[in-house]
Amino acid sequence: MSETSMGPGWWQASDLKWYPPEEQPRSQPPAPPAPAIAPTANYEPAAAPQTVAPGLPAVETIQRNVGSIVKRMSVTAWLITAGAVVAAVSSFFPWAQGTLSDGVGDSYTQTVTMGGVGRFLVVAIAVATVVLSLPLLAGTPFSRSRKIGLTVLVGVFTLLVGLWAASAVSSGKAQGLTNATAGFGTVLCILAVVAIWTGVILAWTAKSKTRAAAV
Repeated sequence: MSETSMGPGWWQASDLKWYPPEEQPRSQPPAPPAPAIAPTANYEPAAAPQTVAPGLPAVETIQRNVGSIVKRMSVTAWLITAGAVVAAVSSFFPWAQGTLSDGVGDSYTQTVTMGGVGRFLVVAIAVATVVLSLPLLAGTPFSRSRKIGLTVLVGVFTLLVGLWAASAVSSGKAQGLTNATAGFGTVLCILAVVAIWTGVILAWTAKSKTRAAAV
């Protein structure tokens, strides 16, 4: 080791010192390059992982359940359910209408709507109708007690519809309406009641036919 080169072959290390040729470290031969792999004929790139949107499985489950219920629903279930929904919707339409004069020769159409209490009762009865007919929606046996309860409920509802329709027309006449008649809501609710009664009758007759077949 020396501070300066002492002749040919002397080499300088990283510590800036000079060393004789016999102390020079031997360099390692470079590693051979890795052989290239040729792609095969059936090579396919790996598919990217599929991502599922949050909540999508739950939505698909709900869709399958709803679809299964709809497929199992009979004509009786459709009549009762649709009638109950239409009845609830009818409470938001005018139940009476007529012509009102302003006293100077002009007249215009005036409507009478159902009050908040009446609307609540219609919606509540519609919900109770659907609840009592749940076995029909699920395709399970419809018990006699449920049929009796549904029949009584629809009978009371029919009576109330008649009273509400008459009260709406009377209220319109009291407000000075001429030619007061039933409004669109009344007509819609009457159609709903007819549909529900048809479903109830079919439910009873279906049970009677089953008994007759058993005998």
